[in-house]
Amino acid sequence: MSVRPPQSLSSLSLSTRNGASVLEYELLAEQAAGLGHAETLFLKALGRLDDIKPGQNDTDDIYQSVADALFAYIVQREACGLKSHDDIYDMYNIPGQVRARIGVTPKR
Repeated sequence: MSVRPPQSLSSLSLSTRNGASVLEYELLAEQAAGLGHAETLFLKALGRLDDIKPGQNDTDDIYQSVADALFAYIVQREACGLKSHDDIYDMYNIPGQVRARIGVTPKR
């Protein structure tokens, strides 16, 4: 994977580009990529809610899979410094059946 530094960094002289700033840039890029990946997996799981047909499929498993993907997304957001998650619940209209299962590990 190649990473192009932002224009603001490329205009700096070589003396101000130290190993720490390059490492920090790469770490931020990895965090952003991880956040994007977690969101993609969450949105894919969220799409499964449309497949729910009461009495025809196991809705508990669907709700749990969405909650697990949402939990992973929330953890990744917190790793990026985003502490409030209320906007996610509102933006994606997360139902209460999913919210109640976030962070819960069911008995198997």
